[in-house]
Amino acid sequence: MGRENSGEHFGARERYKSLIRQLPARSYTEKLVDIYFKDFNWQYNGVDQWVFNKQMAEWFSLPFSVLNVEGPQALPPDLRAFPALVFQMIATALLNLPPGPDPIFDSLKYAGSMTFEDLALDYSESGVAIISVLGKRQVSHTAVIAGFVRAAFLKYSGLVTEAWHAIGSAIRDGQECGLHRTSLDPKPKSDKLEDVLENQWEIQRRRKTWIILMSWDVHTAIVLGRPTSIDTSFQYTLPLDAPTPKDPSKVPVTLRSEHDPPSPLTRTLWVYRTTMALRDIIELEKDGPCPKDFDKVDKVHQSLEELEAQTPAYFRTENPDTSRREALKASLQMLVAQRDHFASIGPKQYKAFTLFYGTFDAVVLMASIFILFPKENVEYLPTALQHFQWAMERFETMSERNKLAAAARNVLKAVYMRLNSAVKCTQKPEGDGLERPAQEPAPNDMVYSRLRTYTQSVRLVLE
Repeated sequence: MGRENSGEHFGARERYKSLIRQLPARSYTEKLVDIYFKDFNWQYNGVDQWVFNKQMAEWFSLPFSVLNVEGPQALPPDLRAFPALVFQMIATALLNLPPGPDPIFDSLKYAGSMTFEDLALDYSESGVAIISVLGKRQVSHTAVIAGFVRAAFLKYSGLVTEAWHAIGSAIRDGQECGLHRTSLDPKPKSDKLEDVLENQWEIQRRRKTWIILMSWDVHTAIVLGRPTSIDTSFQYTLPLDAPTPKDPSKVPVTLRSEHDPPSPLTRTLWVYRTTMALRDIIELEKDGPCPKDFDKVDKVHQSLEELEAQTPAYFRTENPDTSRREALKASLQMLVAQRDHFASIGPKQYKAFTLFYGTFDAVVLMASIFILFPKENVEYLPTALQHFQWAMERFETMSERNKLAAAARNVLKAVYMRLNSAVKCTQKPEGDGLERPAQEPAPNDMVYSRLRTYTQSVRLVLE
């Protein structure tokens, strides 16, 4: 029995060593990590930079003998999973590099025809392998974050279904280390004030990670039409919207005042609130496309209006969607913003899936309105057709770098043909019928079945 345990320990140690050897030199790692924090982390606020910097300093100060003789089991659980997080972060950062030669990072490639995407996938798989070597006996918070960054990496790569599976795995790891239960919150290392304060901040980090996982769980369930992994009916404890500390060992957790600027956590909490509003919509889908009890629909509508009214000033948009015309105007505004954003970036950022979803969703909604109601809003038609053309051109330009854009091109062409067919005989009626109140579609109107068709097209693209 002792020999068997010794053999397992030796095998895990050697496998762990072989994987961490694949990490690039510290100078490259630090440059790629900087890219990640600058270009990616702000979107979800998944990695706390002050914690990461502390762990990186600890990692690079480890004596070689610890890794060579004792192996990962000699390290604290968070530190032993740290290389997995680094692999996922640098893999994501590599996706942001432009195609073609790079004077700094080309030396990381080990084959002549290798691309940065190939290298990124290698690094990401190495991160997954490290978590596999460590097993599930002592899952750490760092391992959970590594799983989340892996899911985001897959989504950036256009592998949305795989990202759904990855986020499910991260959720189970989070449950394993008790992120969902306050009774499993960690205790301070000692009674020293510094340790107590650091522990308070760690508890807040755990709660933040959990609501990020919940937001992704609900969102991917909506996008892919899959079940959620988390029981969202339970009221989980949310993190406090506290300003990010420079030194958590010296600052207590205090709620952000109205005079403090919004922080990344402020945005994370608002995203969580808006995403959780989708739970009721998921419940409505159980009744099919034509709900029998429209009181439920009215309640969802009312709750969404109340949520919109509570939007903080720094997140508020000007015009809420109150009609098909407002939805059409919002779609056009989104396409204008997407066109301006696209003009301000270069090929290295074409992988950002916001470029895909922001344009694709707006185009499909805009086209659906004209296809189903071709005699309405005709004064917007020339602008809509022009933006549709520009959107297809952007997708064509991005197709080599963005797999979702490449897959969506044929869908957009089909929608464009349908749109042209619907509006080719449309003429603006005399007296401007647009001044008349638009008749909203009945619950069993064809709008629902046709919008379902477009939704299914979106899901086919994503899968």
